[in-house]
Amino acid sequence: MKEDLQRYYSFEIREQIPHSKLDLFQVDNGYIIVRSGRHITEKMLYEQYMMTSFMQRNGFSHVAVPVYSDIGSFLVTLERGKIAFVCFARKQAKGKIEDIGSFLASFHEAGSRYPYTPEMFNRYGLWKQNWERIIDEMEQVRDSLTESSDWLTSAKWKKLWIETSFYYIGLAENAIQFLTESERDQRFTRADQGGIALNRISPYPNEGFILPFRLVHDHPSRDLAEAIRELFIQNGTRALPNVRKALKDYENQRSLSAFGKRLIFARLLFPVHFIDFTKEVIEKKDFSDQKYEELKKWLRFQSVYEQCLKSVFYELFQDDRSIPNITWLQPNIGPEGKV
Repeated sequence: MKEDLQRYYSFEIREQIPHSKLDLFQVDNGYIIVRSGRHITEKMLYEQYMMTSFMQRNGFSHVAVPVYSDIGSFLVTLERGKIAFVCFARKQAKGKIEDIGSFLASFHEAGSRYPYTPEMFNRYGLWKQNWERIIDEMEQVRDSLTESSDWLTSAKWKKLWIETSFYYIGLAENAIQFLTESERDQRFTRADQGGIALNRISPYPNEGFILPFRLVHDHPSRDLAEAIRELFIQNGTRALPNVRKALKDYENQRSLSAFGKRLIFARLLFPVHFIDFTKEVIEKKDFSDQKYEELKKWLRFQSVYEQCLKSVFYELFQDDRSIPNITWLQPNIGPEGKV
């Protein structure tokens, strides 16, 4: 691969660095990372180039920027016909999860100055539309599994997923209702404008590299909500001190409006974690006993997650009398809970 890279790029490659997930090489002034170019277009890479280069110039040197090859394109053909692109980062980040709130505040402050709205990676104002589409897809999956001849006999995962899908679709519909009510809240501030955010929070963005296609244009509440969700997934209710710290650290650097807080909670209500798991299983058609056990873990976790939501609701809205209580949240569970 090194010879292919030197054919297309002018980097002086020192060595390949062993990495469990990345094709990573050290060059004179940083790192280059080789990524698959399957199902990716030059236009997509250009939009990512614009966003990633902006963030790298504004102090986030672990953001990896797509690199134009010496033949003038992002996409190149490597060994055995592999379509790929290369991105460049100046360093790896070594942040701590305890600092995620302050990191996101700095990241969003820089990202709010990005002067363009990307065409292909804009998510701002589109949550409701996207969530309604996801609910339709979930219902289609349920109908398809129900109509399959083996769902009662040969696939425990299918049967359990069908039985619980009504509950999760109901959660998603509740999230849309809360989002719709939140969009009527006119208590906006400058911090509510769209900017550069993350498609998914994991892996944590203050660790390692932020790779292309992790960046989107959205409301900053997206990342706070997903960081809180990830903390709860990892540690259940034991994560509450870190969640409080993340919110406090964020607000020490960047304000959260009443509208922004409502968006955080709306996104936490929407069961992204369950939907991501469902997509993974369906796409791979992996209805194994292992996935069945994972599904049972997610179901056990849900009561813990609802208790976490109840605590976050208090943290966000304890001083805001205009927000009605969400009565369906579980009133009491034990302190443990971890997926």
